[in-house]
Order: sequence, then structure tokens, then C-alpha cells
Amino acid sequence: MGIVSHEAYLAAHEEVNTMEDVERIVREGRSGFSFEALLSILSQKMLVTTKKNVGRLRKPETARQQLERVLRGGSLLQLAADASVPPTILARVVLEAHLGVRKGTTKGRSVGKLLKSPADIEHPVLRREVEAAVENDPHAGPHVDTVRRLVGLEYEELLQQKLRAFGVPFLTEEELRERGDAKTPDALLPVPLLVRGRVVNWIDSKATFGDPTSHSQYHSNQFSSYLNRFDAGLVIYWHGFDEAVDSDPRVLLLDDLRPAECHLMTVMPQHSVNPLKPERAPSNPPSPGLEDLAGPSTPMITAHKSFSRTEANVAWPGLSGSETDSDDELFPAHPRMADLDRVAWDS
Repeated sequence: MGIVSHEAYLAAHEEVNTMEDVERIVREGRSGFSFEALLSILSQKMLVTTKKNVGRLRKPETARQQLERVLRGGSLLQLAADASVPPTILARVVLEAHLGVRKGTTKGRSVGKLLKSPADIEHPVLRREVEAAVENDPHAGPHVDTVRRLVGLEYEELLQQKLRAFGVPFLTEEELRERGDAKTPDALLPVPLLVRGRVVNWIDSKATFGDPTSHSQYHSNQFSSYLNRFDAGLVIYWHGFDEAVDSDPRVLLLDDLRPAECHLMTVMPQHSVNPLKPERAPSNPPSPGLEDLAGPSTPMITAHKSFSRTEANVAWPGLSGSETDSDDELFPAHPRMADLDRVAWDS
């Protein structure tokens, strides 16, 4: 989808308030936003609204009132819509009031278990309403948490497939954790990439739309740490991003990683050497004069040419096969799955 104007993002943000709005706008095909991008915008909007309203709902008197309404036959789904919170969030509030527990306490953790398995709720009315709330909640809850995690993993795998196809060495987040790193982008590049003329030392994959609020949070909680430790990097918002978030010159923002835009940075001599027996530089080489900088034996930083399809197949034989004419055939379109911004439904 790529970059969109801030005005277009604001218009979409204003118009999207329900899943029905998302489906209608996509069906009309007039916004230029994908289904995933609109769902991401809606999820972030719901997250902000939930944070604003959940504190009021958790007040003991209000929580008790909500519980009594449900026990008298009120629908948790409708009560959640009236309170502008996801149904699973209100279900948690009602269960906490019913059990007399508070979130964050040892007993409060039992509520999270009941949300994962509503069949264990003894009260028949509460059991029925909580089951309906969890099953019909597109923004929060155990099912959404699972979908969000799997989608994130799928796009991380897509990034790794592309890097392998390009022949780019990298360390995964898991490998960084195993070696004890505290800061773990999705891909750390021992040999930097030059992407659109900018040096990239790390890459982070975001299976979402990059809106101003979420990007600011990501920058504060993640990207700033990567910048301090590894210097400049790349963030891929697979479902596009608002042009207004592209403000840090050390963080390149893209919606994909394309072979023609990637150049592997290496330090190599201009004259021919034996790759099996590399030349060793003197321990204390003389400082070169200006005329020496262009000499044939002076090492220099070079950017390899962009990766061809043949090189991609050689770099990763698993992708080799019949010649194709487009990157879409080498890297087929990823299945449409929505990344849902997390709402803290569990303890």
C-alpha cells in the first residue's frame, strides 16, 4: 500500500468506527486503504478509547452496576458498545466484580483463565454472556491475541525469506536473545545494507499500518534503543504508513523490501585478491595522502549492485526453479491477515 498523506489518514481515522465501516469502505474501494490498514487504524482507535474509558468502568460502584445489568438479562455485547470498550474488556470487569477480585492480584489472575475458558464459569448467565463476548470481539481477547501473534510471526518469516533470497547475512530476534542481547530487532545485519541510499544496520517488521500514535510508541519503546545500540535501521510497515511519521532520518520506513532497492555494503579492495587467502593489512599502515585515496590497493566501502533474480536463486536454492518475470512470482502476495493492536485483556 505504501505511504499515504496525513490528510488521507485523518479522513480514514475519522470515518472508521466499527468493523462494518471497514468492510463498507473496502467494498466501495474509494479510500485507497487496504482492509488490513483500515482494521489497524480501527484497532488503534479502539485502544485509545478503551484506555480512556476502562478506568471509569473499573470503579467498584460502576463495575457492580454492570454486573447487575448482565445478571438481569442485559447483553454484554450491547453494554460494551454503549460503554465504547471491547466486549472482552467489559467481560473482565464484570467477572472481577462477580468474584470480588482486582486485576493484578493473585486472585485476579483467575479471571484471565476464565476468559480463556468461559465454559469453566459456574454462573450460567455469566457463562453464556462471556462466551458471546469473547467470540464476537475483533479487538481484544484470547483469540485476537493468538491471531495477532501468528500474523506477526508470518511477516517476520516473510522478511527472513527475502533476506535469505538476497543473500544478506542476519541474526534473528531469537538468535540475539540466545546470545544475551537485551535489544532485539527482528533482523540484525552484521553487514549493513544500503537501501534507497541509506545505511541499514537492523530491520524491524510491523504487520500493521504505521499511524502517528503507534509509531511514536514504537519509537520510544523499541526503535530508540536500536538506534542507540546499532545506529540507523529500517522499519517495514507491511500495510503502509502515514507520511507524518517519517520524521527520523536514522529510521527508514518502507512497506516492503524490494531487490532493486537493496545493496549489500562490504569492505573490499579494488584490486584482485584470492578470496581463499585474503591479504592482511599492516598493523600500523602509514597515513595516506590525498593522492593515495584513489590508489588501486586502498580498501574502500562499496555498495554491491542490486540483487538480480539469478543471484537470489543462487543465494537461496530453495527459491530456485523456472525463471520468472516479476518479483511477485518470487515473493508471492502474502495472505491477507489483520494485525490487531494489543489491548491488555489478561493479567
